[in-house]
Amino acid sequence: MPSSSSSRRRAFTLVELLVVIAIIGVLVALLLPAVQAAREAARRMQCANNLKQTVLALHAYHSAESVFPMGLHVRPGGNSKYYNMMWTMLLFPYFEQKQVADTFVTNVIAPDTYTINASVFRQSIAVYKCPSDDTDLEGQVDQAINGGPGFARSNVVGCFSADGTYIEPDAPMTSGGPNNSASINPSVLSGKRAFFNMNVARSARDIEDGTSHTAAVSEEISGPNGSIDLRGIWWSGWGIHYTHQYGPNSPVPDSMAAMGGSFEYCDPAKVPCDNTAGHWWTINFSARSYHPGGVNVGLADGSVDFVEDGIDHHIWQALGSINGNEVIPAEF
Repeated sequence: MPSSSSSRRRAFTLVELLVVIAIIGVLVALLLPAVQAAREAARRMQCANNLKQTVLALHAYHSAESVFPMGLHVRPGGNSKYYNMMWTMLLFPYFEQKQVADTFVTNVIAPDTYTINASVFRQSIAVYKCPSDDTDLEGQVDQAINGGPGFARSNVVGCFSADGTYIEPDAPMTSGGPNNSASINPSVLSGKRAFFNMNVARSARDIEDGTSHTAAVSEEISGPNGSIDLRGIWWSGWGIHYTHQYGPNSPVPDSMAAMGGSFEYCDPAKVPCDNTAGHWWTINFSARSYHPGGVNVGLADGSVDFVEDGIDHHIWQALGSINGNEVIPAEF
């Protein structure tokens, strides 16, 4: 008959238990970066899908109107007030945001629109948001006028310049201003134009460089939640754009106009910025994202590419141009 001692199962010693725990800890430490990388890859893919929906909506708009939407449509409304309409709003009916489009009152002078359309401007537009950013609320207008929660932010912006500042030379209502100074706006001398701009609606025929070699939209890291930072405010002409003057995730701070008083729009808590722009039409934001190594770019042909931070600067500016006649390699 076997003894009880021989049938007794041997237990782990304390040392063995500690070794097992240490091995598990090492495995977790090794796996954690891979898990985080997989999550970021999924977020980057979702962001690329959002840009894809955006450029497809641009083409749906083109099919309906024979032109792409104006980047920024500004019409004088009297008493130094203006009617503003942004490309971001014109696309609502084309990516299942018809309810938002139907609610939006278009023919309203600013700043009255911030009160009349407050419920629309609080809407979080999923297609315009990147899951890698914590973009949420903007605190400038809604909290000042109506109180309560701020308006929504976004991360999808349109290309407004290949090599210069926000508004292209000779744009209406800015003629003779600093945007016509070659020392401030390089587009004065280069003559390059981008997919979007103020009070101009371009068609596929205007994209001389080819739609597969022309950037339409990209990403932008929004300003901090609850701040008056301009970046990522899809409901205002000041936050719907980026340029190709500097490369993706450029170390050069985004430039904003110092308006004085309590409205110092730049808030560098998330992204570098300064108040060096001389006027609103010389504001200059770069394409930026939290995706390691680059940004997603939606091209005018409806495709989306991930463009690395180290892209050749001439190629990057060529992508921003519709009329530069540059030679762009198939793989950039």
